Amino acid sequence: MSAPPLFAYRPGSSPVHRVPALVKLALYALVATGALAVPPLALVPLAACLFAVSCLARLSPASLLGAARALLAYALAVAFFRVLGADKDELIPALSDAGVYLARLALILLGGSIFFETTSSCALRAGLESIQDAIQSIIERLPGPTKRLRVPDLALSLSLTVSFIPRVFSAWEKVDRAYRARAGNGRGPRAAYRRICVLIPAMILALLSGAVDTDRALRNRSPRYH
Repeated sequence: MSAPPLFAYRPGSSPVHRVPALVKLALYALVATGALAVPPLALVPLAACLFAVSCLARLSPASLLGAARALLAYALAVAFFRVLGADKDELIPALSDAGVYLARLALILLGGSIFFETTSSCALRAGLESIQDAIQSIIERLPGPTKRLRVPDLALSLSLTVSFIPRVFSAWEKVDRAYRARAGNGRGPRAAYRRICVLIPAMILALLSGAVDTDRALRNRSPRYH
């Protein structure tokens, strides 16, 4: 069985699943900001907290393995470009900086896995709509012509933007599996170059097709979308 796409929503009844979507979104924003801003030593307690939350969320080991694979590929690229052109005396500091950067990225990926695997796009949109409706209610109570203003449907736009992230990984997984089934697992720079040249246009087409389907569904089911 193939691993699920990175950041794919997984229904469940864990304590983290039951946390409101807006609370999880705000906490993930804090985690991502903190992972980039805190000193390196502060990453250790942050990692311990995220690991505890991932256990509470009962994250899929397969999805964590997929995130680790993506991080490993990025780590090799970062290490290569850090070492490339570095002097002998600068080699160890460059690798140390790269390690800290990758640790920060790993925490952001882990936080993203927790958020996306436990939060559906519908729950996120409902939470954002509650804020949007509250703002609209305040505007309608204002005196004068201001009360006739309408708040743009930012809840729909933001929820679609956030839910688009796992769709990218899902589309990549589908076209990659189709390519491997037809062309095999070629090795070497030439095979990798050919694979990228085939998969990127195919992924873009798959995402555009999904966007068209989403647009049709929204126009048919949501009167606020017209």
